[in-house]
Amino acid sequence: MAAIASFVRGSYDKEKPFMYAGPPCELGDGNILREERALNITDLRTVSGPKPSLETHGFCYFNHKSKEIDNITSDQTSLAYAAEMAEYMKELFGATLVVPVQSTHNIGSANWLFPLDSTLVDNWDRMKLILTEKEQEDVLTGMYRVRMINLWRPMKNHAEDWPLAMLDIHSLDYEKDTVPVDHVSPATSAEILLLRYNPNHRWFWMSNQTPDEAILFTSYDSHPPPGMPNYNQVGHVAFRNEAARPDCPPRRSIEVRYVVVSPLEKSAKSDTLAAPRPVEPRKRPWRDVIPPDNLVVYTPTYMRNADGSVGTCQGVAVEG
Repeated sequence: MAAIASFVRGSYDKEKPFMYAGPPCELGDGNILREERALNITDLRTVSGPKPSLETHGFCYFNHKSKEIDNITSDQTSLAYAAEMAEYMKELFGATLVVPVQSTHNIGSANWLFPLDSTLVDNWDRMKLILTEKEQEDVLTGMYRVRMINLWRPMKNHAEDWPLAMLDIHSLDYEKDTVPVDHVSPATSAEILLLRYNPNHRWFWMSNQTPDEAILFTSYDSHPPPGMPNYNQVGHVAFRNEAARPDCPPRRSIEVRYVVVSPLEKSAKSDTLAAPRPVEPRKRPWRDVIPPDNLVVYTPTYMRNADGSVGTCQGVAVEG
């Protein structure tokens, strides 16, 4: 079976790569050069031995029948589902706090170039919106482990035409394979990590994944398990399944990103969260078109209220 996905190619010595999302303008869709490559991929349904887990690979598949998923029609109607899964994850991880941050509700095909989500600095920006000052201090001083964990699953029907593949983190050369990229719109500017193709990458997927089969994967971990590199940031990509039926239903999926805080048995300070944003020496062409001063880094789907409850929100953002 051929599994085709897009990767970044080329060098960016003089200009920082960027992606633009918004009304048509002179920026086009950015300055990123792309290439399609076939993935070295294994169907987990064919694996008889131990399966990947959050502690060994930074991701896992699990069976769960949601009571709320059929009620989702948009990001703004996903709160009940996000809350349902937060309770599930709180029990699963023995966490003191699990709060949904953002959801992405997709219908139809898309060849995404978002394999590692946010950079370290941008992940902490998202976490600061959710955590109280006391909780932030407890994390920074090493009393608690904080993770950004994504939960993805198909909706309505199984994922056939554009399923999600997960990268074996142990096959990733973080320094050579990742590319920091500005992701900009007329209102926001964030930094994400994209992947270069590497034939040594090993990918996993689950054929005909159903709405009752979900994936948990890590996009940041302040205290990765022993042997887990790169702050436990797990690559992932939607790929074109060349074996899909021509008339198969378009993929429909829901992804929710959570902040997960758990106590540490032994205090261990993490020096990655509060690191300053590196100075960028290269030209950033989009700044000639979109003034950066009034942009925000992030607009969440959900907001944690003063009483600890979570609601949907619009127009709330983390300042850059």
